[in-house]
Amino acid sequence: VEGSIHWLRGVQLEDLLDRTSLSRRWPLLGLLAGAAAAAASEVDALRDAACVPSATTIVANEERDALCALYSARAFRPLWLDAAGQPTPSARRMIEALRAADRRGLAAVDYDLGEWPQRIARPGWGDARARAEFEALLTRRAMALALDLHRGRVDPLSLDVGIDIAGKRLDLPSIAESLASASDPARVLDALEPPFGGFRRLRAALANLLMQASRPEVVVPAPAARVLEPGQADAGVPLLRARLLQLGDLVAADALVEVGAEARYDPALAAALRRFQARHGLAVDGRLGANTLAALNVPLAQRLDQVRHAMERWRWVPSGFPEPPIVVNIPEFQLRAVGDDGRLALQMPVVVGRAFRTRTPVFAGELRTLVFRPSWIVPLSIVRAELLPQALKDPGYLARQGFEILGVEDQALTAETVAGLRRGQLVLRQKPGPTNALGRVKFLFPNGHAVYLHDTPSQGAFARTRRDLSHGCVRVQDPEALANWVLRKQPEWPAERIREALNGDAEDLAVTLSSPIPVYLVYVTAVAPGDGSVHYFEDIYGHDARLQAALDAASGPRCGRLPLRACARH
Repeated sequence: VEGSIHWLRGVQLEDLLDRTSLSRRWPLLGLLAGAAAAAASEVDALRDAACVPSATTIVANEERDALCALYSARAFRPLWLDAAGQPTPSARRMIEALRAADRRGLAAVDYDLGEWPQRIARPGWGDARARAEFEALLTRRAMALALDLHRGRVDPLSLDVGIDIAGKRLDLPSIAESLASASDPARVLDALEPPFGGFRRLRAALANLLMQASRPEVVVPAPAARVLEPGQADAGVPLLRARLLQLGDLVAADALVEVGAEARYDPALAAALRRFQARHGLAVDGRLGANTLAALNVPLAQRLDQVRHAMERWRWVPSGFPEPPIVVNIPEFQLRAVGDDGRLALQMPVVVGRAFRTRTPVFAGELRTLVFRPSWIVPLSIVRAELLPQALKDPGYLARQGFEILGVEDQALTAETVAGLRRGQLVLRQKPGPTNALGRVKFLFPNGHAVYLHDTPSQGAFARTRRDLSHGCVRVQDPEALANWVLRKQPEWPAERIREALNGDAEDLAVTLSSPIPVYLVYVTAVAPGDGSVHYFEDIYGHDARLQAALDAASGPRCGRLPLRACARH
């Protein structure tokens, strides 16, 4: 139609008179003028839908600006409508991708799951404004899905998670055009998701869980005895067998039992229960007690939520790292280090902060320094709450544990020194040695929480299944292995020298890394390790519940995941 307008402007009246009989001149001009008016109406309607704020619809500024920029660059030509104003096959494929958001760990209702069939089928496609509203809305939802897949629905900073997603920006106009031109928009969307095996495995596990959750769940009754031991019989064993088969810990061949032996807790079933216990952070003993029974009967809907929460947190992570990172998963009580080839290079148990008083914060930092044989300047809160009460009961305690009061010659606990320690005017320091709480090395990544990784003389804690025992710092089981990995690119620090530093006499020996290493203290209660299984962990800090509340709040206005000042009515 724009071409018709230009043609009209360029054609002389004499040419029209020469080319057209008198009886047909004015109808032709009328037809062209009508087409031009219709085109202008279509352009105006799409301009209004894409660029003019609305009093009724709330849109995040990022999406609003991208929408207007996209259509302005296209001279307000539609992406999803054909020349007749009907939805194109690409529009229908995009709508199917929106409706399949559940399979990507998102909520399809956030992208108008049930409304698209009516929007396509309803009458009124002859109305320019209805077409423009459909066009703009489909583009907005496509952009929203792209952003949500790339960086998540919730801003982690709003949950006091120290990971900033501001740098995870997208060229939304370009992505919208790619989605509209793609024969399969799912491939474009796949490329926006986290490029990590752990995320992809969770997405595969989600598909399996969705199928499992569509079937009736098996509930395992409590055994007649307090604990069911392997080899014993119990009326609930058939349901235990059915539940482990449903969850994938028992293979079908092992579920077959002889007639009359259905109630016996046989070796194959005990092996399946041990696999289940290992996946859920429980004591792997094959005994059916209260904790194992509770984990068995967690509804699959809750497991689905855990996988979705884990996928959301994966989206907060950068798509790449300057150096392979160290990752501590707090509720799993595990540390992992990734090798230069992207594969797991190191894994070890850790101890994290107590759930009720001294939680380990969730944040990202950069490991810059190791300190061998460190001293410990005791935080004032620990001096007041723990060490002073113990020292007042046992006057020799501080000396036996290697503590000294800095700035005073007399180390006796006089009323004056006790008052000075309580007020923070005096400082308590623990000297390097076998009783030092930081062990033989600490790994420093500057942060506002005064949290770091360190060795510990209390190795017995690593034998426990639940290890939220620290004051907030992370204790590592094998500090020598971690030090070797951290210093692997510094040839002046071979394994022998590291061992000497760990066991030598030098105190507070600091080593600066040649390249900082990213450190992520994360909180994920569902992990897919790569063997086809999914491991689940207790929500010890309640962070899953907070995230779910934030996701629920974000399911509404498209700006629900952003500060209100970043939203506009549109």
